Amino acid sequence: FKQYACNTPAEIAQQLQAILSHEKDRAQIQCQKENAVEDATQYKTLVTSLREQVAQLQQRLSAADATRRKLHNELQELKGNIRVFVRVRPAPDAPVKIVDVDTDTGDVMVPHNNTAHSFRFDKCFNEQTSQEEMFEEVSTFVVSALDGYNVSLFAYGQTGSGKTHTVMGGAGQEQWGIVPRAVQLILASVEEKASDGWSFEITASFVEIYNDSLRDLLCPVAEREGKTYRIVAGQHGRLDVTDLIEAPVKNPKDVTALMNTASENRTVAKTDMNERSSRSHMVFSLRITGSRQQGGATQHSHGTLHLVDLAGSERLAKSKAEGQQLKE
Repeated sequence: FKQYACNTPAEIAQQLQAILSHEKDRAQIQCQKENAVEDATQYKTLVTSLREQVAQLQQRLSAADATRRKLHNELQELKGNIRVFVRVRPAPDAPVKIVDVDTDTGDVMVPHNNTAHSFRFDKCFNEQTSQEEMFEEVSTFVVSALDGYNVSLFAYGQTGSGKTHTVMGGAGQEQWGIVPRAVQLILASVEEKASDGWSFEITASFVEIYNDSLRDLLCPVAEREGKTYRIVAGQHGRLDVTDLIEAPVKNPKDVTALMNTASENRTVAKTDMNERSSRSHMVFSLRITGSRQQGGATQHSHGTLHLVDLAGSERLAKSKAEGQQLKE
């Protein structure tokens, strides 16, 4: 206070008042600091607690997902690992209804010599069944493939009965078949599982079995020379085909492009029963490989979905197949 030694008492009082005001402000700031430190400590404790809760919920979610997979696939086994569905194609040119379908019981009644013969299936679909309704029934198989199972679906029937339409579909999303809808469902499920730490690699292939020989429908004809297509035992219980193109799948558009390529390369011919009759079996395979880190270990999942469009069965008396078509 030496510099204020010559000040008047009034000035000294003013300076003391300023000092007291600064001291008061300092005390308030010190109090705010202590409160802030206390709040930070509480928030830190809260964050730690929330992180522990998140970890516990993550564990519960993983356990619930494992239980869901187990119950889902046990349910599929209870329904039957091998199931037979029948779908009746509309016949707009037919003067009368040929068969009767009971979608509740799974019975198909076929009249012959004034007698109705009944055939029972695990599930049946009538002429009004849409592509979406058809897929809803088989979508549970698709989920099993994502869970690490090997799943196969075969479309069998007379030429012109709608096998390729059911498996591959037609133009427009409403007419999508099982292949594009299955891929769409799997990609959506993969996106959901990403929040649970899963990452997936998905590849697709199209194989044609024509006159007991294998062809890669994704390989240009000019590039097939020198390739050897053989079925061999692969890893994780899978069957592989040597020299086969397996294209990565990131979105539904990838599969649409692959389907177009495969359809262009597939063997078809005109018969009296079908303008564009499939003369070969076509196998669409989707390989689904997943992994995630859990508890310091890596969990793996290996599933395969095979969707098979079989060649049209036919009666030679009706199809009038001759020559090469007869051999097929």
